[in-house]
Amino acid sequence: SVPPAQFADGYKYDVNSRAKDSAANEEMAYSTRTFIVDQTSAASKVSFPAHLGYLGSATQILGTATDQVEEVQKAPLIPGGFCDPACPAGRTFESGLDPSSVTVALFRWSDAKYWDGAAFTQSAPVWSTATFVGDSSGTWTYALAPGALVDSSSYSVSARVNRDRAGNIQTV
Repeated sequence: SVPPAQFADGYKYDVNSRAKDSAANEEMAYSTRTFIVDQTSAASKVSFPAHLGYLGSATQILGTATDQVEEVQKAPLIPGGFCDPACPAGRTFESGLDPSSVTVALFRWSDAKYWDGAAFTQSAPVWSTATFVGDSSGTWTYALAPGALVDSSSYSVSARVNRDRAGNIQTV
């Protein structure tokens, strides 16, 4: 048994099991399982509209999200490198993100209301699902109905990764 604290974040581990009977006969073929420890939250940010920007109109909100925090490393660390020869080339991802991982909350300052997916009616944030395209890093889009944003009003947009494939949640 290995204590959980012995598994470091961002590393890839192989577990091999082999049986031995009471007569000291060892199993010839053995089983291997590989897993990655991901304890780091992913991150999302809004790229459109620009912070403190001005718009004539908008029918979508755009952004990026990533779970690409550290190199995936195979334990023990190979001296002089991040990954042993068996690692896939260029692999720098954590557990990754699902297409529905990113959520967006839109706030209107004039009446202190949040968008509920159809109108600004809510007093508390409503986290609506954006469409994420990528694996561990990519872009997301949240569609708005034409006319959802009105002239002479100020808005704030918050985005978060609701959950990466390892279950880590971004706090906003």
